Amino acid sequence: MSPSAAQLPSVRRQFAYFLDDTTRAPRAAVAAHARYLAMLEARGVLLLGGTFRDAVDGVVCVVADDEVEADSIARADPLVAFGFTLYRLREVLR
Repeated sequence: MSPSAAQLPSVRRQFAYFLDDTTRAPRAAVAAHARYLAMLEARGVLLLGGTFRDAVDGVVCVVADDEVEADSIARADPLVAFGFTLYRLREVLR
């Protein structure tokens, strides 16, 4: 017998949110962003995060059940939540 859909483990999907021009954010907001990423890492949600070589834009890669969850993760990032940067969310296909 095959297991029912309720018994199957959910497959976490990978998403990246790109942060546009993070240079306007004050140090306190950047520190809050770093703490947020540490919390995501502790929860097993963060895959990677960092700035690009030009040190202007950044990317955060996370795992989530769906796009709605990934979007809520991005919106809760202090750099986004307090309006210091815009973001673009994209799903990463394996």
